[in-house]
Amino acid sequence: MRTGKFGLLLTLPILVALITVSSCKKDKSSLRSKDYALSAVTTGANGTVTISENADKSFNIKVSLNKSVKDTVHLAKLYSGSLTTPGALAVTLSNITGTGNAASGETRNITQIKLADNSMKNMTYDSIINYKAFIKVFHSAFRGDSLLAKGNVGNN
Repeated sequence: MRTGKFGLLLTLPILVALITVSSCKKDKSSLRSKDYALSAVTTGANGTVTISENADKSFNIKVSLNKSVKDTVHLAKLYSGSLTTPGALAVTLSNITGTGNAASGETRNITQIKLADNSMKNMTYDSIINYKAFIKVFHSAFRGDSLLAKGNVGNN
């Protein structure tokens, strides 16, 4: 009987430690995401920007267009500021390969953005959601002045 009590006394602290450690991990079902609208500029290509949280506190930005130009690589970029008071380029996002229909591109595991002075700022899901920013989707690298869609994200 002494062995049973002694074994229980040794096992109890280990169980408490395991429960504590496992409760600190972020469950995938509790990860957050937020959607923002993209407005069409010229071709009727509106869409959605989804910013989603990762368990390691990094975040993803998915840019989805309801209409794209077939066989064209569309450029997506995140800027500081807002559409009415634009700032500097913060992140060059993943390209969107046009299909002629709906298309999307996702940039994963973002942890930093570039500021106007070219320094880097650490960012988490919470900080990007509270940051004033906007996204522009361009027709292509060859037509970088031609916008397809744009929209404010974050705290705008």
